[in-house]
Amino acid sequence: MLTWDDKPEKDQSGKILSMTYMARIPHWGEARVHPHIHHPGEMFLNCPGLGIKMYPLGKVSNTDALNLAETALKKTLEQHGIWCLEALAAIGLPED
Repeated sequence: MLTWDDKPEKDQSGKILSMTYMARIPHWGEARVHPHIHHPGEMFLNCPGLGIKMYPLGKVSNTDALNLAETALKKTLEQHGIWCLEALAAIGLPED
């Protein structure tokens, strides 16, 4: 499970408008879960290091959004692992 840090987005008066959540993924950088500014209530995931941009999480609670984000991140990391293994096999695995 990732550690998510919350960052409130405030208006000029200091009123909290929304929350953005950020987590660090070793070797892959930062992941963010945030609401879409043009679609109130819709949550999205971004993780540039893994090639994830505006992955829709739906109109869900913040807790559910973080759980869905972690599931999407796991699936993406698994796929990257498969691609790495396929590339290693194509190049030739080193002899033990």
